[in-house]
Amino acid sequence: MDIISAHWLPIVLSAVAVFFASFITWALLPFHNREYKKIPNEEAVLSALRSGSLAPGEYMFPGAMCGADAQKPEVKEQIAGGPIGLLRVWPGLPNMGRNMALSFSFNLIAAFVIAYVAHLTLATGDSFHRVFRIVTTITFMAYGFGAIPNGIWFAKSARAHALDLIDAAAFAVLTGLIFAWFWPRLEAAIPAAVPSLTN
Repeated sequence: MDIISAHWLPIVLSAVAVFFASFITWALLPFHNREYKKIPNEEAVLSALRSGSLAPGEYMFPGAMCGADAQKPEVKEQIAGGPIGLLRVWPGLPNMGRNMALSFSFNLIAAFVIAYVAHLTLATGDSFHRVFRIVTTITFMAYGFGAIPNGIWFAKSARAHALDLIDAAAFAVLTGLIFAWFWPRLEAAIPAAVPSLTN
């Protein structure tokens, strides 16, 4: 049975459910907003950044920390004196429509991959509990595990990691419930098989 024809409805519904759940966790609930702190003496820092004419992109400071000059005494002194960190400069205000479209597209692709793995793993007529358990596990891995290595190496806070995993768990439960509810039942497959037996 073709994966899309068999599972198109839970693919679409789970993508929509995750999209709105993500909106709720980021826009309506206060938890993620606390991940980002205001810089002390912000105006002075912004003035310094403006004077540097920074192009949009990602920067590391001190800039020589990971380069060939990292062993130079003056660079070691810079590193020891701190601060150390990353800076991401945006090209302007985010394009909300574009970002929402890309987010939903990602959710849709993720839901298709989840359906693909579930289709290979599960059988028609498997129980609600079994489908829920398998799909929830796949979804949690899809949304929760990908950013962990990057967060480890680039000093993402434990709180931010925890919030991401909580979000992933919520997305996983929603997706698992939807797929389990719409999973093909044996009685739905039997009528299609009867004509071929009588020919």
